[in-house]
Amino acid sequence: FLNNIGEIYREHQDFATALSYYRMSLEAQRTLEDFGRRSVPVSNLGAIYLEMGDLDNAERYAQEALEIARQQNDQMIESASLKYLGIIAKKLGQQEKAIACFEKSLAIYRSTQEVIHATEVLLEFHKLYFDAGNIELSLRYLQEALKNAEEIDSLSLRVDIYTELARVYENMGNTETALACYKQYRQTMLAIDQLDREQRLRAIHRQVAADDSFKEKEVYRKLNSELDRRAQELEEALCSLEAISDIGKSITATVSFERIFELVNQRLQALMQADAFGIALHNPEEN
Repeated sequence: FLNNIGEIYREHQDFATALSYYRMSLEAQRTLEDFGRRSVPVSNLGAIYLEMGDLDNAERYAQEALEIARQQNDQMIESASLKYLGIIAKKLGQQEKAIACFEKSLAIYRSTQEVIHATEVLLEFHKLYFDAGNIELSLRYLQEALKNAEEIDSLSLRVDIYTELARVYENMGNTETALACYKQYRQTMLAIDQLDREQRLRAIHRQVAADDSFKEKEVYRKLNSELDRRAQELEEALCSLEAISDIGKSITATVSFERIFELVNQRLQALMQADAFGIALHNPEEN
């Protein structure tokens, strides 16, 4: 959980906060018996230090993650750590070490059929050879990366690849092909924007539907409440009418004033609280 929070902050480029959550995750993992789970926060620490340009810490954590992953036979973390170590070696000018790390990482990703990650390593190979001036190898890795991206229909990877292809062809002086790559880049970006808009619209529609459903339920709730209230009022009115009818029947059934008084008192007590009750006869001639 802590590691996932760190990932969110990392995506928003808040590296300081991400680091704190990764460290908390690592400390939490150290208290557990599952030693292998430490490889995830350790690997993430290496990755974020690499993004920050702190190569010493990046290499230290990437190497530690690699060792843990190999002990636990965790190929995902092993291949990721090798990729990070390759990038670090490239930045340090250690080309042979970088190539060795990339080759091992790529071999694992291919064996596990992790096409996206394998394509990312191919891009790293391209950058290494392009910077070294080996345009032929650079282009070969880019073309393989593009083939992978098209097979899995990854728009985000294709954007990166078309950008790099245009750069390579420009370097070669092939402006026509470079322009074609830029056009492909633009079309892919438009497709990404369209998908993003569609996802946002679907999210809005879901929210509107949820709001409408809530409002509809609220209307029905209020309507049912009102109907219940009216039903209660009708029931109370009916009871009152029945009680009054009983009073009338009781009065007509007896000529005893005391009995009438008693019956009326009983019926009224059923209708309302009447602590004091009395019946008086009015004689307009005497009163």
